[in-house]
Amino acid sequence: MIRSPVKLFSLLLVVGMSLWIFETRGILSPFRGMMEIVTVPVMEGVYSVTRGIGSSISPVFSPWRNSRETESLRSQLTNQQVLESKLSMLEKENEALRDELKVEKKYTPHMLMAHPIARERYLVIDRGEKDGVVAGVAVVSGDVLVGKVERTTTHTASVLLPTDPGSLVPVWTTRLTKGVVKGEFGNTMTLDQVLGRDSLDEAEIVLTTGESGYPQNIVVGKVGKIVSESRDPFKHAALEPLLDIDKITTVFVLLP
Repeated sequence: MIRSPVKLFSLLLVVGMSLWIFETRGILSPFRGMMEIVTVPVMEGVYSVTRGIGSSISPVFSPWRNSRETESLRSQLTNQQVLESKLSMLEKENEALRDELKVEKKYTPHMLMAHPIARERYLVIDRGEKDGVVAGVAVVSGDVLVGKVERTTTHTASVLLPTDPGSLVPVWTTRLTKGVVKGEFGNTMTLDQVLGRDSLDEAEIVLTTGESGYPQNIVVGKVGKIVSESRDPFKHAALEPLLDIDKITTVFVLLP
């Protein structure tokens, strides 16, 4: 079953290539009209056999392909488990720091449960004006900031994420060092406008100050690599997120 189409394909391929070479060298020019009677069926045959050969030999290679697909899925699962483990460790570290530093929540709004339904520039959630959601309210997952509602429809709301280039979040560290978290292209964040004389260390937890419409003391992220020079008037640092937005299944809108 396999040899017959393979031999036919090889024969047609050789004939087709020979005719193509003759054509490119001008040998067939005087006979082009007559030769097309031959070449067109040959080209059609090559195309037809090529499609048929794929389905004919697929059972031969299916165990190999299935093995590769299984290995790929196994690798993806491992990577996902690693990410989930890291997220779990960061969440536990955040809780421990809160207990140790006695950081209290300063907000007491009504918390409306919602679910993400789309992700482009904004995170779209399944709650909107009919549920009392208005632009400017914060959205959280646990104690961690997801973003701020940018606009609403009757049944949905679009959430501006802290990683968005249009986002500015006033923050302070657990030692009350103030700064601003800015979104960057590529789903990253930067801690900026920290006075050079103020203390700032890697791995410090960064929280909202309660300004610009954000409730106070919602975790925004963790200080990563500090990239400022000692002579700079301001310190700058990468800010590591504590959430993987693409893995969130439930969020809470902090209604006033």
